[in-house]
Amino acid sequence: MKKYVKELVIYVLQLFMFYIFPLFAGPTDMMGMVLLIIISTFVLSVIMGSISKEKIKYLYPIIVAVIFIPTVMLYYNLSALIHSVWYLVVSAIGLFIGTIIYKLIQKNSVGGNYMKTIIKKVLIVIGFIFGIILLDSIQALVFDNNPIIGIQTRNMKKVGILVDTHHCGNGKHDTVIKGFSYSCNYEGGNYTLVDETKNKKDFACDDALESFYEDEKYTYFWSCIKNDYMVVKYDDGSKELISEALKNEHIEIQILDKFNISYIKEEKFQMYQETPPELFIYLDGETNKAKALLGTHSWKIIKDEKEEIIAADSLHPSQIKYDDVNTLKYKNTKIKIDSMNATITSANIYNMNKTEKLKKISFDNETIMLGDLQKGEYVLEIVANYSQGKAYYGIKIVVE
Repeated sequence: MKKYVKELVIYVLQLFMFYIFPLFAGPTDMMGMVLLIIISTFVLSVIMGSISKEKIKYLYPIIVAVIFIPTVMLYYNLSALIHSVWYLVVSAIGLFIGTIIYKLIQKNSVGGNYMKTIIKKVLIVIGFIFGIILLDSIQALVFDNNPIIGIQTRNMKKVGILVDTHHCGNGKHDTVIKGFSYSCNYEGGNYTLVDETKNKKDFACDDALESFYEDEKYTYFWSCIKNDYMVVKYDDGSKELISEALKNEHIEIQILDKFNISYIKEEKFQMYQETPPELFIYLDGETNKAKALLGTHSWKIIKDEKEEIIAADSLHPSQIKYDDVNTLKYKNTKIKIDSMNATITSANIYNMNKTEKLKKISFDNETIMLGDLQKGEYVLEIVANYSQGKAYYGIKIVVE
């Protein structure tokens, strides 16, 4: 075991760089941290090759790549798995250089001197090339530039050897270590998403859902025809429609949530259901749900490969008979809504068997606030919009 002391010390240092060193780096230091680990891996591999005479040193690149993999789950994400290949390559190059240094030190013969000259020249060329690549990557990271050595792709990215520079089409660009996932997202005021309908007095849009984006799993809709008013405003004064920004990959769909831009998403396999989906409500903090009774609705379906509109009328919600499954015992708290990708456009409360609205209530897509209600029986009407149409629901509310 003693003959492997030097090798073990280097392995311990490598483990320190992979598992302990990242604990001292903040989230904004990530790129610099990775670069330092790569450099330290190269230096340690050169040392391994130059001081060790044991054959175990030739396993160093493979072991380095393997012991890095668990750190992906600890500090990074799955996109960082590619870094294990980089550590394999970097440590292999370092070990090769270190082994040459070791052999140069050991050779003292005349023939050995001739080989020294050849090896030195090869070493200088390799070192020069690697140094240029490393310096180019460092300048790109530090000054947020394009790497000089690289290829410009069609999807707004300059691909370097160790780093990539992403051009977001809005005056913004960022350079990241290769293998790190990146998207042109909002990261500190480069752009703002705006619903311009909120700034227009008495604005009204056609009451229909408007599709503006889709991915592999979902289709996304505005709650009415207003795509021309949903925009991205950039810091340089330019702007474009959110739908165009998504299409051009200038933003991602999740960014809409950061700016409180409301939208509806439908799973593609759920589109064109035969009837409106079920809707349930329950009291905040409880799990027992009451099923809302479906009433009047207008619904688009596919029949014989053609679209048809199914219209169904019913009595006023306050005039309908409700079973126990359609009844909720109210306790003066929030009412939670469990709906399937619905946009709640209206909520009204009535006295049982009365068609006049009792009072104004507040609501959103997830909750309804009824406020204080006197002892008695009421009917809650909920109006929901879907991609296939509109549906009215009723549910009996009992205050004891």
